Amino acid sequence: LFGDFDSKFQVVTNASIEEFMVGVSEVDVILPLVDQSNFHHFKGYQNGKKLTSSVMWAFGFHKKMVLYRPLAELFGVDGKGKDNDGMYYVY
Repeated sequence: LFGDFDSKFQVVTNASIEEFMVGVSEVDVILPLVDQSNFHHFKGYQNGKKLTSSVMWAFGFHKKMVLYRPLAELFGVDGKGKDNDGMYYVY
């Protein structure tokens, strides 16, 4: 699906705003760290009441995403429509 991904994961910490924006603009896919372990948790994403900025960054920079299905549904990402073409979600 995403080609040779073993060499394409990068964790960046303490980036400046400018470094962060440049980095996001250069990525191929965004993987929000939201799944069943924290989406439904009261101190996590509270069933979507607390949103994740990584999805908003992906929309802003027109990036592909790998999303937990309930999170994808919350943002209306189905991978089929014209506006969501090329976006993917998982389980």
